[in-house]
Amino acid sequence: MFNTNGKQIIEAKYGSLDFVGDSLIALSYNIYVEDVKHALFNIEGKQLTEFKYSNIDKISEGLLAASKNNLYGFIDKYGMEILPFKFDYASNFLNGY
Repeated sequence: MFNTNGKQIIEAKYGSLDFVGDSLIALSYNIYVEDVKHALFNIEGKQLTEFKYSNIDKISEGLLAASKNNLYGFIDKYGMEILPFKFDYASNFLNGY
């Protein structure tokens, strides 16, 4: 991935790239394996989390629903785990809920 000045900010070694917020990207290495793991990066290419999430949803009200080890929780735009990964299901927040 390149910025508007043509500078490469993320190497072309990842299997998928999903924009999950204005300045956030979820990347994974290999989308063709059963247990694919995603990590959160910012738009400058800085890695914010390890490759440990099965899924990272789009940001909503400052939080991203994510899953790991078959449980859901929430991370913030800095990659910090805000709500614990103990839920069977989670969806995006809407109006504080």
